[in-house]
Amino acid sequence: MSQNPGPVRCSEPVLSVRFSLSAAGECALCNRRMIIQTGPILFLDGTSHPVCRGCGQIRAPHLVSLMDMAHEAEECATLEDANFAYVEMQKLWRAIEDYYTQLQDFARKETG
Repeated sequence: MSQNPGPVRCSEPVLSVRFSLSAAGECALCNRRMIIQTGPILFLDGTSHPVCRGCGQIRAPHLVSLMDMAHEAEECATLEDANFAYVEMQKLWRAIEDYYTQLQDFARKETG
């Protein structure tokens, strides 16, 4: 009878999303220079080290999609022109679909 070794530990960095104020810095993973705008941004979990969008797309695309969704929702909330708001809502819907797809892909990777 084999024993369950427990959860598999991986050396991949864990990313999280946090709100940040405008700043400049370097990506913690690729050292690329970044201009950080006020709003949600990826960080190495448990640190104050930012992670660029490119590295986020590789390591946590579901989080990048979630940030896109938040950005699109914010854009929609500030619009007064109904036609333009409709176009932005379509973008938001695509961002939601992308997030859902990325989350499913991430779950498949974790379990498979």
